[in-house]
Amino acid sequence: MCIVNGRSGMPDDMGNFTCMTHNGESLIDLVLTKYSNFAYLRNFQVHEYTEFSNHTPVSFVLHIATSYVRETTRTKVQYRWNETFRNDFRTDISLTIPELNTVLGNDDVSVDKKVDYFSSIVTDNAEKYFKKCVKCSMPSFVDKDTERKKWFNTDCIDKQRKYQASLAKYLNNRNSSNLNELHTSTRDYKICVKRSKYIYNRERCRKMYDMRRLRPRDFWRMFKTRPTCFNDSVSSEDLFEHFKSLSKQNIEDNDDFSDYLKIFDGISTGNNSCTFEELDVPITYEEVNKACKNLKRSKSPGLDNIINEYFIEASDILTWPVTMLFNSILDSGKFPRSWSQGVIVPVLKKQPSDNSGNYRGVTLTSCFAKLFTTVINERLKTWSIQNDKITDAQIGFRSGHGTTDAIFVLQTLIDYYLNSGKRVYCAFVDYQKAFDSISRSAV
Repeated sequence: MCIVNGRSGMPDDMGNFTCMTHNGESLIDLVLTKYSNFAYLRNFQVHEYTEFSNHTPVSFVLHIATSYVRETTRTKVQYRWNETFRNDFRTDISLTIPELNTVLGNDDVSVDKKVDYFSSIVTDNAEKYFKKCVKCSMPSFVDKDTERKKWFNTDCIDKQRKYQASLAKYLNNRNSSNLNELHTSTRDYKICVKRSKYIYNRERCRKMYDMRRLRPRDFWRMFKTRPTCFNDSVSSEDLFEHFKSLSKQNIEDNDDFSDYLKIFDGISTGNNSCTFEELDVPITYEEVNKACKNLKRSKSPGLDNIINEYFIEASDILTWPVTMLFNSILDSGKFPRSWSQGVIVPVLKKQPSDNSGNYRGVTLTSCFAKLFTTVINERLKTWSIQNDKITDAQIGFRSGHGTTDAIFVLQTLIDYYLNSGKRVYCAFVDYQKAFDSISRSAV
């Protein structure tokens, strides 16, 4: 083990002081390293005092071999709503409604062709207004000085100048009077900085609270971490084979599973009758209009490049054609093939990053398909509540319910049994890669 303190090795060279307190200066900050690493150290320096600490910064250069990191820049296509072209988009869409209604009302046209035609009409009219080509490059780091300027006001600048002047005065003449003056200016400067940061952070928290309620997407984007460099240790072929293996279903040896799929598809007996007729009634204009109003903005589109803003801003124009299309899908009993496709975005869940099994796939599906499933889901929720099909213990996937409800119930049970002098046993089950182990065909 080697102790590095900046001494040149000469007998009279004791190095520079690294700490200053009310008792004076001392040399207590050292760098410890292995003897084998000592040869790689270059340019060890003890810097001057700063306002941030009583200890001086210590720096050195470590001379090692570095690997080359490939920087990449690529261009991707995005669809972003622009309020400037709202009226132009609405005008273009309204001109295509008569022809669109004709196709949707034709019973000889298949559901897949109706969906494809509807999607092409919307995207062709929207592409010239909202299609953007964005260059994606290496992520940039936050400029510390720029971030500091947000709270570093004129009072802080004044206190900083007084501190720097007293520091220079002490370094020029190291006596007790100058040392006391330095301690006073340091204390005043730190108090001013602390107060300014507190006021700034308090105001920032207030703005973040409002942003969380009004603009949740922008709120969560502030906390997203991005990789510091491009990692090509996992190839796209490895990720493709990984997600492909998750979709494989070995159902040849599972008779129960095969029978379930046949019954579900209505091909086992040829009887495709409805069990609950109230769930199979035609979709109404009001149901679609309500679903459009509840759509969220700034959501990523699927392969059809349709974003929610198209339905939100032109709901009075598109709601009736959408209702016609949804009823055609409901009557056919077949989910459109194009809506069953999506873009899988791999998200690293844990290290190491070179293992494709450590990535979870997030699938970007069609916003148009989500609008249809929203209508069906809302109908199922209303029916299940009216017929008392959901237990009070069901908290997940229910609006108005959350983890705080489960925590409250658990805390109440714990308090009850502990106050009664009894023991409480809790079992928490966390399935590893639960979503990767479910049956895709059954879903």
